Amino acid sequence: MATVTVDYELLRQPLQEKTLTGALAFRVVYDGSHRPVIFSIDKDGQLLLVAAGDTGEYTVVNISTQLKFLPSEKVTAMAVSQEKNLDIYIAFATGEEKIPSRLWVFPPLSPKSGNWYANISGYTSVETPNWVISKLLLVSSLT
Repeated sequence: MATVTVDYELLRQPLQEKTLTGALAFRVVYDGSHRPVIFSIDKDGQLLLVAAGDTGEYTVVNISTQLKFLPSEKVTAMAVSQEKNLDIYIAFATGEEKIPSRLWVFPPLSPKSGNWYANISGYTSVETPNWVISKLLLVSSLT
């Protein structure tokens, strides 16, 4: 017989100055201390991350800025998945309507140390030939 467990947490507003109500999409995973980590696309097409740092204080990290996106590069879709060992897999697409998208894929991110998100890198970026990506899906062994 299979054992089924469920874990959830309601986060309406993790930080006073930054609400999730303006997010076009968001996904929640956990860091090494099992605290929530939120990836979101804001209304301006920026990829954001809300995570706890070394001191436990939550901070907003603009991944679009960290990756030095041009102002015209807007995130149009993202997919985030997490394995049992807490490794995070992320892929996202940038572009504009009716213009071929660029697909970004990252190697597994390990959220086990304090400010693990300070230097997200090592990605592969591919210009799609004629595709406009509006949705991405990732599957993990947890699903």
